[in-house]
Amino acid sequence: MSETSAAAPRAAGVLIAGGAGQKIAVIAAFIVLIAALAVISSVVSGLTPDGTAGSVYPNDFSAFWAAGRLALEAGPVAVLDQQQLIAVQRYPEEAAGAYFPFAYPALWLAVSTIPGALPYALAWPLFVVMTLLAMSLASAWALRVAGEGSVPVWPAVLMLLGTPLLFFVLVAGQTTLLWTALAMAGLAALGTKRPLLGGALLGMLAFKPQLGPMIAVALLSYGALHRDGRRAVLAAAASVLAGLALPTLWTGVDYWPAWLGAVSTMGAQVEGADEARRVMLSWYALARGLGLDHMAALALHVTLALILAGALAIAWARPLPARTFGFRAGALLIAVPMAGPSSWYYEALIPAAGCALIAMAEAASPLGGRPGASRAMRPLLLAAWLLPGLLVPLQPVLMLSSITAPLFSTLVLLAVMRSLAEQDDTAHQTAP
Repeated sequence: MSETSAAAPRAAGVLIAGGAGQKIAVIAAFIVLIAALAVISSVVSGLTPDGTAGSVYPNDFSAFWAAGRLALEAGPVAVLDQQQLIAVQRYPEEAAGAYFPFAYPALWLAVSTIPGALPYALAWPLFVVMTLLAMSLASAWALRVAGEGSVPVWPAVLMLLGTPLLFFVLVAGQTTLLWTALAMAGLAALGTKRPLLGGALLGMLAFKPQLGPMIAVALLSYGALHRDGRRAVLAAAASVLAGLALPTLWTGVDYWPAWLGAVSTMGAQVEGADEARRVMLSWYALARGLGLDHMAALALHVTLALILAGALAIAWARPLPARTFGFRAGALLIAVPMAGPSSWYYEALIPAAGCALIAMAEAASPLGGRPGASRAMRPLLLAAWLLPGLLVPLQPVLMLSSITAPLFSTLVLLAVMRSLAEQDDTAHQTAP
């Protein structure tokens, strides 16, 4: 048996022990995708004609769609007025009191005008299919880089598509799929020595600025000692600036004070909303749930986030052997929702992508069978892949952050340790 064929079951097997990993990956992806598409199809078939009450389903995508439509009809600043946005969100009568706010930068508002120009019943499923396809293709590229081309990528892609959380992300119509697609493609470009493309793609992630701090830590650390890293940082900065400046030519500068006001209002609402915090991922949400006040919980959250950022900085500032890519990139994606106090359940899909990258790196690693961080990491990878989606329906009795905050933080540190071990082994092999 060749080395490649022997490694074939390991990509999924790192998450689900043994060769059964591939079969489980296929079954899980089939169940999640069919269930989500069945629910979406059922809901869409019951919507009324465009522009009437009941023509919009109350989910996260309805906020993007309504904002895009309202911006086309009444101007960009109007989308930050709660009453005007509610008037466009034509929910069924039984959900008439629901409201999904829009508090995104101008770049995402500009993008939202595309679905906003379409009837909601067409825009929602089209958005889901297109972003799902984008994430699948970008993930296949990044996973191929993580596996160094020696391990088939399809088991890991299917494991990502089979994570139970994906069902809720698809039904919600969230931007997480697109964010993950850009992140995976940007990281893959860095891993294949395309720093300008990688930096530009990672800079586009600024359409969700609350998820950006850990990305900035990794890029700046990489750029501190490496020429390719500096080029990536410059490309990312140019991408961010373009994403700010170009849409502002359309929205006008008045959009930004109104946007800051909307963000501040949402932050105050989250601070006082015990029920909402039950579906958050962060140390802040966990600390508040355990009884700490706002400032104490925030201080704990910032302290632990800085520890994770420091670990990432150490890993990304060192030389970049190809076989460490999956561990570094995986650690980064798992850390992303740990930076923001108000990261939500659907953003646990980003750590799931990080787990897939680590699984591919494990499958390709010559250290994979040795004791150490690897052995401790494998059950945690499985937990990060499986638990968030299973626990979302249990949020009335169990805070999601009680699992995700310690789980994701531990995985980041273990993945960094694994990356450093790979680097040390590479250095030892190449030493004269």
